[in-house]
Amino acid sequence: MAIRIRMVLLVFVAAFAVALSAPAAQAQYNNTPTLTVDNPNVTVCQVVMITGTNFPPNASVPVAVDGVVVGNATTDGTGTFTFPWNTCGASVGSHTVTASVPGASVLSVVVNVQAPGTTTIPTTTLPVTGSSSTLGLARLGAGLVAFGALVVLIARRRLQAQAA
Repeated sequence: MAIRIRMVLLVFVAAFAVALSAPAAQAQYNNTPTLTVDNPNVTVCQVVMITGTNFPPNASVPVAVDGVVVGNATTDGTGTFTFPWNTCGASVGSHTVTASVPGASVLSVVVNVQAPGTTTIPTTTLPVTGSSSTLGLARLGAGLVAFGALVVLIARRRLQAQAA
């Protein structure tokens, strides 16, 4: 009996020692970071929302425009950040927005700033919805009205015939 107690105690002590010697679990950073903007074509003094994903969690990320740091964003627990960039100080033309991944690479995206009143108009046409001719529906409506009038006329004649 004493041998069993010693064996059980030895197993518990060994398990406790292994648990204490194991390093703390840390989140793995295996995803590829991305940098996007909500609108790559804006006018002067419009706000562009810059979004980074898969960055290290709870990290400070410097955001730069054409190599000049315009601010720092802090990622959340999932490694995502959103940074508003006001284009009021930007000149008309293409600008490179960059965000540095701490301890890794620099990501970039291009934003085209246009003068007010020169917004880019999409070249696509609107899809056709509905009919270009309502003649068929008009004929159907007129036919239904005529049919209803005929039903009313027949019903009145029957009532008159029964009354007589």
